[in-house]
Amino acid sequence: MTESQDIRSDFRLSNDGDGFGNCMAWLFPIAIELDLRESTDVPADWQYRAGAMGSHHEPDCYVAECLQAYSDDTILQFGNVLSRYQNKLHAADKAY
Repeated sequence: MTESQDIRSDFRLSNDGDGFGNCMAWLFPIAIELDLRESTDVPADWQYRAGAMGSHHEPDCYVAECLQAYSDDTILQFGNVLSRYQNKLHAADKAY
């Protein structure tokens, strides 16, 4: 499998049926990971801003652990997919 397929598989494994919740549970750690790596900017349209103490992952974050296996490009591409999905959920009034 390609990295793109692998990251999607990891995402599906964590899906508990809550589309918006699962999307956000991945999109925040993806933005944090990109910010920490400093090699790829977090897209402005994701509206991510690091906190006052900077970016950091929550302890024992499953998503953060998964992301370690992927390249910046794979993470960025999947983050863009999730960002579009989040926008569709908002438009369909399925966000909270």
